[in-house]
Amino acid sequence: LFPLGMVGLWLAVRERRRLLPLWGFVPVYALSIVLFFVCSRYRAPLLPVLAVLAAHALVEGARALRERRTGALLRGGGVWIALLGVSSFVPERVDTTAAKGLWQLGALELEQGRANEALPYLYQSVEANPGFWVARRDLGSALRLTAQPQAARREWERALELSPGDLQVTPLLVELHVALGDGAAALGIARACVELHPSLAGPRESLAVALLGSGEPDAARAALLAGLRLDRDDFACNLRLGLMERDLGDPCAAVEPLARAAASPSAPSVRARETAHELWDEVRRACQ
Repeated sequence: LFPLGMVGLWLAVRERRRLLPLWGFVPVYALSIVLFFVCSRYRAPLLPVLAVLAAHALVEGARALRERRTGALLRGGGVWIALLGVSSFVPERVDTTAAKGLWQLGALELEQGRANEALPYLYQSVEANPGFWVARRDLGSALRLTAQPQAARREWERALELSPGDLQVTPLLVELHVALGDGAAALGIARACVELHPSLAGPRESLAVALLGSGEPDAARAALLAGLRLDRDDFACNLRLGLMERDLGDPCAAVEPLARAAASPSAPSVRARETAHELWDEVRRACQ
């Protein structure tokens, strides 16, 4: 459709004023997508216009054939062949498999709390493109929710190999290693993430989780305070610090970080902020 539509565009431009609303839409809309969205699904509104332009090219080609205008046919055919070659070229980094569509179906099931239903889609996505780390991340989450921790660990480890230091996979894998009693592995992953993101607070929270799992609460507190020096309002660090102080028997020390967590703009959801507020209210009452 694209090569033939572009030939039609070239022919339509020759009738500048009469067909301006038709051919003018294509470059203006295409430029707006390139500048602001850079997302393939936004190309859909171009397809009807390209279909009309492709039909215009076919009509003009048939007319040239009847009138035996060989030169016009050769020029149009040459442009079409050249554009066909260009549009057929796909860079290696572009995923042309069904992996993303399958992942979206699986992610939707996972979002709706149907982990078992998500698994087949996510397995198929990973099979279609083994390097699609996002699908592996969500596959690990589905496996964790269906009580398959070892399988989840393998998927998350592979996801981190494909996307080192990822800020979503790292905390998931650190918490899983702690739950499995492998504190050394949790510490290694968390420290690697901190090294990759030295200016971010979030990785310090993962490091604190690993340190707590290794029985080092003082080092965990130091990691969280270091994270809060980078970003005083970081939701994860404030929440973790408040929970740690509460669990260590000092609710008064938990009041301030939980209050900051409840007001943090980096809270992942409204529900997470509400949970932090409920925890803050609990320790505030305990501290009175």
